[in-house]
Amino acid sequence: RTNLSESSGIPGNSTARRGTYSASLTANTVLYGTFNPKIGKLTGIRHVMTPSLSFSWQPQFDQHKEYLSYTGVGGSGSKSKSMGFGVNHLVQIKTKSLSGGKEVEKKVDLFNLNFSSGYNFLSKQHKLSNLSTSLRTYAIKNLDFTFSTTHDFYDKSGELKVFSPRWVYFSFDTHVGFRGSWEESKVGQSSPVPGYESEDSSLNLSEAGGLLQKITQSWNVDLTHRYSQSRGGPKTHWVSTSVRLPLTRKWLLNYLNRYDFSENKVTEQTFELYRDM
Repeated sequence: RTNLSESSGIPGNSTARRGTYSASLTANTVLYGTFNPKIGKLTGIRHVMTPSLSFSWQPQFDQHKEYLSYTGVGGSGSKSKSMGFGVNHLVQIKTKSLSGGKEVEKKVDLFNLNFSSGYNFLSKQHKLSNLSTSLRTYAIKNLDFTFSTTHDFYDKSGELKVFSPRWVYFSFDTHVGFRGSWEESKVGQSSPVPGYESEDSSLNLSEAGGLLQKITQSWNVDLTHRYSQSRGGPKTHWVSTSVRLPLTRKWLLNYLNRYDFSENKVTEQTFELYRDM
Protein backbone atom coordinates (compact mmCIF):
# COMPACT_ATOMS: atom_id res chain seq x y z
CA ARG A 1 0.00 0.00 0.00
CA THR A 2 1.43 3.37 -1.06
CA ASN A 3 0.22 6.91 -1.54
CA LEU A 4 0.38 6.30 -5.30
CA SER A 5 -1.87 3.24 -5.10
CA GLU A 6 -4.42 5.07 -2.96
CA SER A 7 -4.51 7.98 -5.42
CA SER A 8 -5.16 5.46 -8.24
CA GLY A 9 -8.25 4.14 -6.47
CA ILE A 10 -6.69 0.83 -5.40
CA PRO A 11 -7.54 -0.22 -1.81
CA GLY A 12 -4.59 -1.30 0.31
CA ASN A 13 -3.66 -4.98 0.79
CA SER A 14 -6.09 -6.13 -1.91
CA THR A 15 -5.88 -8.39 -4.96
CA ALA A 16 -8.00 -8.54 -8.09
CA ARG A 17 -8.40 -10.75 -11.14
CA ARG A 18 -8.88 -9.26 -14.59
CA GLY A 19 -9.43 -11.38 -17.70
CA THR A 20 -9.99 -10.72 -21.38
CA TYR A 21 -10.99 -12.90 -24.30
CA SER A 22 -11.22 -12.61 -28.06
CA ALA A 23 -12.24 -14.66 -31.08
CA SER A 24 -10.85 -14.96 -34.59
CA LEU A 25 -11.71 -16.89 -37.74
CA THR A 26 -9.63 -17.53 -40.85
CA ALA A 27 -10.68 -19.13 -44.13
CA ASN A 28 -8.89 -19.71 -47.42
CA THR A 29 -9.10 -21.91 -50.48
CA VAL A 30 -7.02 -22.73 -53.55
CA LEU A 31 -8.26 -22.50 -57.14
CA TYR A 32 -6.38 -23.90 -60.15
CA GLY A 33 -6.53 -23.10 -63.83
CA THR A 34 -4.43 -24.95 -66.44
CA PHE A 35 -3.77 -24.08 -70.07
CA ASN A 36 -1.84 -26.10 -72.68
CA PRO A 37 -0.79 -23.70 -75.46
CA LYS A 38 2.06 -25.84 -76.92
CA ILE A 39 3.97 -22.88 -78.36
CA GLY A 40 7.59 -23.82 -79.06
CA LYS A 41 9.08 -25.25 -75.87
CA LEU A 42 6.14 -23.97 -73.82
CA THR A 43 3.71 -26.82 -73.11
CA GLY A 44 1.71 -25.65 -70.11
CA ILE A 45 0.62 -22.66 -68.02
CA ARG A 46 -0.91 -23.00 -64.56
CA HIS A 47 -2.59 -20.25 -62.55
CA VAL A 48 -2.95 -20.88 -58.81
CA MET A 49 -5.23 -18.41 -57.00
CA THR A 50 -5.46 -18.40 -53.18
CA PRO A 51 -8.10 -16.06 -51.73
CA SER A 52 -8.17 -15.62 -47.94
CA LEU A 53 -10.49 -14.01 -45.41
CA SER A 54 -10.00 -13.38 -41.68
CA PHE A 55 -12.19 -11.92 -38.94
CA SER A 56 -11.29 -10.92 -35.37
CA TRP A 57 -13.41 -9.62 -32.49
CA GLN A 58 -12.89 -8.57 -28.89
CA PRO A 59 -15.46 -7.01 -26.53
CA GLN A 60 -14.87 -4.08 -24.22
CA PHE A 61 -13.47 -4.88 -20.76
CA ASP A 62 -13.83 -2.24 -18.07
CA GLN A 63 -13.36 -4.40 -14.98
CA HIS A 64 -10.48 -3.31 -12.70
CA LYS A 65 -9.15 -0.71 -15.12
CA GLU A 66 -7.44 1.02 -12.20
CA TYR A 67 -5.12 -1.96 -11.77
CA LEU A 68 -4.16 -1.86 -15.45
CA SER A 69 -3.39 1.87 -15.24
CA TYR A 70 -1.36 1.42 -12.07
CA THR A 71 0.68 -1.69 -12.99
CA GLY A 72 0.77 -1.41 -16.78
CA VAL A 73 0.39 -5.20 -16.96
CA GLY A 74 -2.41 -7.06 -18.74
CA GLY A 75 -4.50 -6.76 -21.86
CA SER A 76 -5.89 -3.40 -22.88
CA GLY A 77 -9.46 -4.66 -22.97
CA SER A 78 -10.44 -2.24 -25.71
CA LYS A 79 -13.19 -3.24 -28.12
CA SER A 80 -12.17 -4.34 -31.62
CA LYS A 81 -13.89 -5.75 -34.68
CA SER A 82 -12.03 -6.06 -37.96
CA MET A 83 -11.75 -8.09 -41.13
CA GLY A 84 -8.83 -8.82 -43.42
CA PHE A 85 -8.97 -10.11 -46.99
CA GLY A 86 -6.55 -10.80 -49.79
CA VAL A 87 -5.76 -12.92 -52.80
CA ASN A 88 -2.48 -14.38 -54.03
CA HIS A 89 -1.78 -15.34 -57.64
CA LEU A 90 0.97 -17.77 -58.65
CA VAL A 91 1.67 -18.28 -62.36
CA GLN A 92 3.75 -21.30 -63.36
CA ILE A 93 4.94 -22.52 -66.75
CA LYS A 94 6.13 -25.90 -68.01
CA THR A 95 8.57 -26.38 -70.87
CA LYS A 96 9.93 -29.41 -72.71
CA SER A 97 13.18 -29.62 -74.64
CA LEU A 98 15.58 -32.23 -75.98
CA SER A 99 18.89 -32.79 -74.17
CA GLY A 100 21.20 -35.61 -75.16
CA GLY A 101 18.46 -37.22 -77.21
CA LYS A 102 16.07 -37.25 -74.24
CA GLU A 103 13.05 -35.09 -73.56
CA VAL A 104 13.57 -32.91 -70.48
CA GLU A 105 10.63 -31.32 -68.66
CA LYS A 106 11.12 -28.14 -66.63
CA LYS A 107 8.71 -26.29 -64.34
CA VAL A 108 9.22 -22.63 -63.48
CA ASP A 109 7.40 -20.31 -61.06
CA LEU A 110 6.95 -17.28 -63.30
CA PHE A 111 5.74 -14.75 -60.70
CA ASN A 112 3.76 -14.19 -57.49
CA LEU A 113 1.18 -11.39 -57.33
CA ASN A 114 -0.47 -10.58 -54.01
CA PHE A 115 -3.24 -8.14 -52.99
CA SER A 116 -4.35 -7.49 -49.40
CA SER A 117 -6.49 -5.02 -47.47
CA GLY A 118 -8.81 -4.89 -44.47
CA TYR A 119 -11.88 -3.31 -42.92
CA ASN A 120 -12.29 -1.84 -39.42
CA PHE A 121 -15.96 -1.97 -38.42
CA LEU A 122 -15.47 0.32 -35.41
CA SER A 123 -13.49 3.09 -37.06
CA LYS A 124 -15.39 6.37 -37.35
CA GLN A 125 -13.68 7.21 -40.64
CA HIS A 126 -11.45 5.48 -43.18
CA LYS A 127 -12.87 2.06 -42.33
CA LEU A 128 -11.22 0.49 -45.39
CA SER A 129 -7.49 -0.16 -44.99
CA ASN A 130 -4.86 0.64 -47.60
CA LEU A 131 -4.46 -1.74 -50.50
CA SER A 132 -1.05 -3.45 -50.45
CA THR A 133 0.22 -4.99 -53.69
CA SER A 134 3.40 -6.97 -54.24
CA LEU A 135 4.83 -8.62 -57.33
CA ARG A 136 7.82 -10.94 -57.14
CA THR A 137 9.58 -12.94 -59.83
CA TYR A 138 12.68 -15.10 -59.78
CA ALA A 139 12.08 -16.95 -63.04
CA ILE A 140 15.40 -15.72 -64.47
CA LYS A 141 18.42 -17.49 -63.04
CA ASN A 142 20.35 -15.50 -60.41
CA LEU A 143 17.78 -12.64 -60.55
CA ASP A 144 15.20 -11.80 -57.87
CA PHE A 145 12.89 -8.83 -58.53
CA THR A 146 10.19 -7.42 -56.22
CA PHE A 147 7.78 -4.55 -56.79
CA SER A 148 5.59 -3.29 -53.93
CA THR A 149 3.04 -0.53 -53.80
CA THR A 150 0.44 0.88 -51.39
CA HIS A 151 -2.78 2.65 -52.42
CA ASP A 152 -5.22 4.65 -50.28
CA PHE A 153 -8.93 4.17 -51.02
CA TYR A 154 -9.66 7.67 -49.66
CA ASP A 155 -8.70 10.97 -51.22
CA LYS A 156 -7.42 13.95 -49.24
CA SER A 157 -10.96 15.08 -48.42
CA GLY A 158 -11.81 11.64 -47.01
CA GLU A 159 -14.10 10.60 -49.87
CA LEU A 160 -14.08 6.88 -50.69
CA LYS A 161 -12.63 6.04 -54.11
CA VAL A 162 -12.85 2.25 -54.43
CA PHE A 163 -12.16 2.07 -58.17
CA SER A 164 -9.57 4.86 -58.32
CA PRO A 165 -7.38 4.68 -55.19
CA ARG A 166 -4.37 6.98 -55.00
CA TRP A 167 -0.88 5.59 -54.54
CA VAL A 168 0.97 6.56 -51.38
CA TYR A 169 4.11 4.40 -51.63
CA PHE A 170 6.01 2.16 -54.04
CA SER A 171 9.36 0.39 -54.16
CA PHE A 172 11.54 -1.65 -56.54
CA ASP A 173 14.01 -4.21 -55.20
CA THR A 174 16.40 -6.10 -57.46
CA HIS A 175 18.95 -8.68 -56.40
CA VAL A 176 21.48 -10.41 -58.65
CA GLY A 177 23.61 -13.14 -57.13
CA PHE A 178 26.35 -15.40 -58.46
CA ARG A 179 27.75 -18.45 -56.67
CA GLY A 180 30.61 -20.78 -57.34
CA SER A 181 32.93 -23.29 -55.73
CA TRP A 182 35.97 -25.46 -56.32
CA GLU A 183 37.66 -28.32 -54.55
CA GLU A 184 41.19 -28.48 -53.20
CA SER A 185 43.07 -31.43 -51.73
CA LYS A 186 44.97 -31.24 -48.45
CA VAL A 187 47.31 -33.86 -47.03
CA GLY A 188 47.18 -34.30 -43.26
CA GLN A 189 50.29 -34.14 -41.05
CA SER A 190 49.85 -37.58 -39.55
CA SER A 191 48.85 -40.98 -40.85
CA PRO A 192 45.52 -42.44 -39.86
CA VAL A 193 45.28 -44.88 -36.99
CA PRO A 194 45.94 -48.48 -38.18
CA GLY A 195 42.68 -50.28 -38.81
CA TYR A 196 40.67 -47.02 -38.93
CA GLU A 197 38.32 -46.58 -41.87
CA SER A 198 36.74 -43.17 -42.38
CA GLU A 199 33.05 -42.96 -43.25
CA ASP A 200 33.69 -39.66 -45.02
CA SER A 201 34.10 -40.31 -48.76
CA SER A 202 36.13 -37.08 -49.08
CA LEU A 203 38.94 -38.57 -46.95
CA ASN A 204 41.49 -40.79 -48.73
CA LEU A 205 45.04 -41.96 -48.20
CA SER A 206 47.73 -40.15 -50.19
CA GLU A 207 50.75 -41.84 -51.70
CA ALA A 208 52.83 -40.55 -48.80
CA GLY A 209 50.62 -42.35 -46.34
CA GLY A 210 48.97 -39.19 -45.01
CA LEU A 211 45.30 -38.41 -44.84
CA LEU A 212 44.08 -36.77 -48.07
CA GLN A 213 41.14 -34.45 -47.45
CA LYS A 214 39.08 -32.61 -50.07
CA ILE A 215 38.23 -29.03 -49.12
CA THR A 216 35.44 -27.12 -50.86
CA GLN A 217 36.04 -23.39 -51.34
CA SER A 218 33.01 -21.26 -52.23
CA TRP A 219 32.67 -17.69 -53.46
CA ASN A 220 29.75 -15.36 -54.09
CA VAL A 221 29.08 -11.93 -55.57
CA ASP A 222 25.79 -10.12 -54.80
CA LEU A 223 24.43 -6.93 -56.31
CA THR A 224 21.37 -5.31 -54.69
CA HIS A 225 19.45 -2.27 -55.92
CA ARG A 226 16.56 -0.48 -54.20
CA TYR A 227 14.38 2.45 -55.16
CA SER A 228 11.40 3.59 -53.07
CA GLN A 229 9.30 6.71 -52.82
CA SER A 230 6.30 7.89 -50.80
CA ARG A 231 3.83 10.55 -51.87
CA GLY A 232 4.96 13.88 -50.46
CA GLY A 233 7.92 12.26 -48.75
CA PRO A 234 11.58 11.46 -49.39
CA LYS A 235 12.81 8.84 -51.81
CA THR A 236 15.40 6.13 -51.29
CA HIS A 237 17.78 5.06 -54.05
CA TRP A 238 20.90 2.98 -53.48
CA VAL A 239 22.91 0.05 -54.79
CA SER A 240 25.19 -2.26 -52.85
CA THR A 241 27.81 -4.83 -53.81
CA SER A 242 29.10 -7.61 -51.60
CA VAL A 243 31.87 -10.09 -52.38
CA ARG A 244 33.02 -13.18 -50.53
CA LEU A 245 36.26 -14.58 -51.92
CA PRO A 246 38.67 -17.16 -50.47
CA LEU A 247 42.20 -15.96 -51.22
CA THR A 248 43.93 -19.09 -49.97
CA ARG A 249 42.95 -22.11 -47.92
CA LYS A 250 43.14 -20.04 -44.73
CA TRP A 251 42.56 -16.47 -45.88
CA LEU A 252 39.10 -15.12 -46.71
CA LEU A 253 38.14 -11.67 -48.06
CA ASN A 254 34.76 -10.02 -47.50
CA TYR A 255 33.99 -6.76 -49.27
CA LEU A 256 30.92 -4.51 -49.02
CA ASN A 257 30.21 -1.29 -50.90
CA ARG A 258 27.05 0.82 -50.84
CA TYR A 259 26.44 3.84 -53.04
CA ASP A 260 23.57 6.24 -52.32
CA PHE A 261 22.25 8.00 -55.44
CA SER A 262 20.29 10.51 -53.33
CA GLU A 263 23.49 11.72 -51.67
CA ASN A 264 25.72 11.00 -54.71
CA LYS A 265 28.39 9.32 -52.64
CA VAL A 266 29.59 6.03 -51.17
CA THR A 267 27.92 5.75 -47.76
CA GLU A 268 29.48 2.45 -46.69
CA GLN A 269 32.58 0.50 -47.64
CA THR A 270 34.06 -2.39 -45.70
CA PHE A 271 37.04 -4.68 -46.19
CA GLU A 272 37.35 -7.72 -43.91
CA LEU A 273 40.14 -10.29 -43.88
CA TYR A 274 39.72 -13.56 -42.02
CA ARG A 275 42.35 -16.17 -41.28
CA ASP A 276 41.57 -19.70 -40.14
CA MET A 277 43.89 -20.55 -37.25
